[in-house]
Amino acid sequence: MPIRPVLVLTCLFASAAAQGVTLPAAAASWPGPWLNETLFYAPFVGPNEARIQLLYDLAEIAPTLSVIQQLSFRQGGVGIGNVGGAIALEVRLATSATDPNAPSTTFAQNADPAAPIVFAGTVTLPTTTGGGWPQPWQVLVPLQTPFVLAPAPTDRALVIDVRCRNNTAGQSWFVEVNDMDAGSGETVLAQPSCPMPNGQASAPWAWRPDLLIPGRRLALTIGNYPNNQPSASNNALVLGLQGPGGTFGGQLLPASLSAFGIPSPLACQWTVDWIAAVPITYTAYSWGAELTTEQAVRIPANQALAGLQFFVQNAALMQYPNGLQVFPSVALQFTIGSGRLPNGSTVQATGNRNATTGGIAARQPISVLLQ
Repeated sequence: MPIRPVLVLTCLFASAAAQGVTLPAAAASWPGPWLNETLFYAPFVGPNEARIQLLYDLAEIAPTLSVIQQLSFRQGGVGIGNVGGAIALEVRLATSATDPNAPSTTFAQNADPAAPIVFAGTVTLPTTTGGGWPQPWQVLVPLQTPFVLAPAPTDRALVIDVRCRNNTAGQSWFVEVNDMDAGSGETVLAQPSCPMPNGQASAPWAWRPDLLIPGRRLALTIGNYPNNQPSASNNALVLGLQGPGGTFGGQLLPASLSAFGIPSPLACQWTVDWIAAVPITYTAYSWGAELTTEQAVRIPANQALAGLQFFVQNAALMQYPNGLQVFPSVALQFTIGSGRLPNGSTVQATGNRNATTGGIAARQPISVLLQ
């Protein structure tokens, strides 16, 4: 994603406005990615409680903020809503010499166990419907004891230690979590009426957003191909900088391949200008066949390419009843990510708010607003 992550937690967090410091710093400007998955999911079995340590890079705070008076959280920018309720929290704040990107699984090694309690009480979890990014800061934790930021010279992390219990929502509340600034992709021409010899369209496709960054590659699979078309090995994945609405060969895109003098089924269209082309691998299985890029499309290790948008569409030779024709696949648009990782991590244990160890989600910090 572009997935500004969303991490499902057993607990967390009413509505806040305003100015302050957003952590990690990436959460203030990245329009994604959002991690929409149940990473370290905390199911409601046994005790309805958990302990979560949130670690952030102190360098992203100072000297902007010297006293923290409230913490605010929000859901991620995906179409997932949350069920409202309330939850009991105990929150401690501390600074620590721990590397925020490489915490310990032992809570006491990340922060002083005797760190002061800055909030103890019940917080409202609002009902939300999801939407785009950024979402408002919906869950507010007003500190009963303001926390003065006075880190030691060797301190590297701000640690927010949250213990929660009695979530009345009946399910986890999704909060925004940050992940790698990976690539993004979308369909720009589906062509459901463009048939292959087996009568199917090439709608299914899969790819690796985390690899679509400088120095890596486009890892793409296009499916639904018939397994009895070895001629499809004669194909070209075409890459261009223009898609629908652009032009190629004097034609407004999308256009019929017949406009370029290429034999193709009547309902099929082409919608990518031809800048480069590479053959990709046709692999037949018992259930069908796929075309995969494997190592065919490498991205140079040049950070200037981050944000570049390009289009791809495959042209494969297939045997139809009336002879060989070129089948144009679904057309896709991709954006190259930067590969940057946010600073910060999360350590979480479920089922026991007094747990001493937990699982780590390194470089996947929860978004928080400090005020």
